[in-house]
Amino acid sequence: MTYPQDLEDSAEIYQQLTELLHKALEKVLAKALFAYTLTVKVKYHDFRQITRSLTLNKPIKKQMLLLPVFQQLLGNESIGQTKVRLLGVTLSSLERQSLSYQQMDLFD
Repeated sequence: MTYPQDLEDSAEIYQQLTELLHKALEKVLAKALFAYTLTVKVKYHDFRQITRSLTLNKPIKKQMLLLPVFQQLLGNESIGQTKVRLLGVTLSSLERQSLSYQQMDLFD
């Protein structure tokens, strides 16, 4: 998503990333899929662009503590110090949800 005004506040940037992830999760879950890899794209006001990915050993869910995941992905970047003009979230490493027995997650 390209923003009409560059984002500067790190809390706002992480909030926007969380909203983008929730939208992507809705699409994935609607197709009865689980995603294991989260990719984040950030384009700065000077058009410098970064892409970071993280593959988890459990499916990505809305209830996850997403801020630590985003901070882990973008920890070495200048989030909140440099203006951001575009953010993107991609889910991959998709797997069909099985109707077979699965152990319940303690935090579901």
